[in-house]
Amino acid sequence: MPDSRPSRAPPPRFARRLRRILLSPLVLLAALVFALEDWLWDPLTRVIARVMRWPVLRAIDRGVRRLPPHAALVVLLAPGLCLLPVKFLGLALIAHGHAVMGMAVFVLAKVLGTAMLAWLWGAVQTAVRRIRWADRGIDALLRFKALVYDRVLSHPVVVVVRRRVRRLGERGRARWNAWRAARRMARRARR
Repeated sequence: MPDSRPSRAPPPRFARRLRRILLSPLVLLAALVFALEDWLWDPLTRVIARVMRWPVLRAIDRGVRRLPPHAALVVLLAPGLCLLPVKFLGLALIAHGHAVMGMAVFVLAKVLGTAMLAWLWGAVQTAVRRIRWADRGIDALLRFKALVYDRVLSHPVVVVVRRRVRRLGERGRARWNAWRAARRMARRARR
């Protein structure tokens, strides 16, 4: 016989507070992942552009740029799928008590994946966008990423952390500038 007692849901305020407490670490982790990707994207694009000057890699780049749309889509998705087991290996290492090694493997896979995606995106974007459903999917994914990014950046924990990091950066710049000014003055005094 089913239970005839009405179920008691937690009060809305309590549920919101509990959800905020439980989700804060995940939001902070998402913020770190987004920050890492944003921070790495431009420098890795420049490094990849330099590396792609090597004759063998230049030939590969030309071949990738000439791919038809569906083949370009497969090439764009391949590095992410190939690096997925490496990321799982990193998580498995963390789960088995090798946190530093696991994080190193995971971060290395993330950096390599971001570098490959930065190069491939530049190489195959126009071809992939010729596929109508892929173009719509890419636009939807970019909108979703922007929405999540905005939500993460507006989270109270992230706001506090960003404010503190900004202050630390300002203090570091002020100390660096003061040190440089003192060094210049010492050089002038020696003359």
